[in-house]
Amino acid sequence: TLPFMNQLLSGKTVLLTGATGGIGEATALNLAQNGAKLLLSGRSHAKLSTLAAGLLYAHDTEAQTFAADLSDPAQVSALFDYAAQTFGAAPDI
Repeated sequence: TLPFMNQLLSGKTVLLTGATGGIGEATALNLAQNGAKLLLSGRSHAKLSTLAAGLLYAHDTEAQTFAADLSDPAQVSALFDYAAQTFGAAPDI
C-alpha cells in the first residue's frame, strides 16, 4: 500500500465490478485497507457474501454487495440505482 493511497481513498465510495475474481478480489482488499466504502458486484451472490465477510473480519470494512450480470443493461441500471439508494449518491469511483 502506498502511503498517499489512504488519503485519496479514505471515505470514498467505490463501485467495484468483477469483485470476486482474482484481480477484483485483490483490488477489494487494497481498497478496504485504504479506507474506501465499497459496493462489490459480481455474478455470484455466494462469492460476494464470502468476500464481504472477509473484508469485515480482516479490515473492519463493511462492504455492500450486489449480484448482477453486467451484460444485461437492466441489471446495470439496477446496480447504479442500488448504489444511489445505499450511499445517497453515485459512487465516487
